[in-house]
Amino acid sequence: MRIPGRRYVGRLVRWALSRGPGNVLILGYHRVGNGDPDPFGLGVSARHFAEQMEVLGRSARCMALGDAVRGLAEGTLPPRAVAVTFDDGYADTLHTALPVLERQGVPATVFVTTGFLGTEFWWDELARTVLAGWGPENRRDPGTVRLTTGGRTHEWRLEPGRDRRAAKNRRRVLEEMSGILLTAPPAARAAALRDVRRWAGLPAAGADDPRALTDEELKRLAASPLIEIGAHGDSHAMLGTLGLAEQRREVGKSRETLQALTGAVVTSFSYPHGSLSRETVEIVGDTGFTAACCSREDVAVTGENPLTLPRFWVRDRGGGPFGCWLERWLHG
Repeated sequence: MRIPGRRYVGRLVRWALSRGPGNVLILGYHRVGNGDPDPFGLGVSARHFAEQMEVLGRSARCMALGDAVRGLAEGTLPPRAVAVTFDDGYADTLHTALPVLERQGVPATVFVTTGFLGTEFWWDELARTVLAGWGPENRRDPGTVRLTTGGRTHEWRLEPGRDRRAAKNRRRVLEEMSGILLTAPPAARAAALRDVRRWAGLPAAGADDPRALTDEELKRLAASPLIEIGAHGDSHAMLGTLGLAEQRREVGKSRETLQALTGAVVTSFSYPHGSLSRETVEIVGDTGFTAACCSREDVAVTGENPLTLPRFWVRDRGGGPFGCWLERWLHG
């Protein structure tokens, strides 16, 4: 039975819990910059990010994730505790976000997907292909795009041009294609993307397109005393949908790769897409991780399971609105 107002009541309870002592607000980011397009809403502009970090620098007790987890376990967190995290490992974390973090003295944990180092993430490639691949400059009807995975072929008719109708059509196609690829095995997904890229005749990503950190950029980022490097799987697969052996490979390979590149012990993890099962959590713990973040939006409270830490995803908004939102969740 659906209870009217249940979501509101649940949020009110979470807010009330956040007012008590010994809690930490974990913030989640992906991209920082002015990348376009951003159909999945992953980005915060460089200007807004700088404003948000300025608010944190003066209004919160910013902590490294590892320190926050220890404080949760020991009940020793200070009032207004906040931990900043980034998922995926975009290159702009080094080039755009790190200077701001250093200016404000805000530590952060960057969860890196190792299978994409130095390349374009599959969802960005798909968006670039579907939304920008067939502009008026191509002077041709884009026709029908096909996507084959799992032994099944899907087809979509793409509208030519760049008017409102064409834009709406392509966003719908992008949403449906990404939904199919999201749950496809990594190898099948890569093959399907190659077919779409070949059909579109697109060039490789440009220098200004969003991409992942290279090996050398990762090392530079890890060298900052404010940065902790965490793992985010190898192929960004939805772990909860995989078999146990494949989950172990995804989790273990990402940790091994990052430790080899950075020379540091990697103890934190983030579940790609927030996908996990009870077995996933056990695998993450058995692999050697002592903290892991999921995508459930909530305040982390004393006694929280350190392998299923909740966090809030930060929206692209200026320092004023961000500060008002932050004050609603900080205690003390």
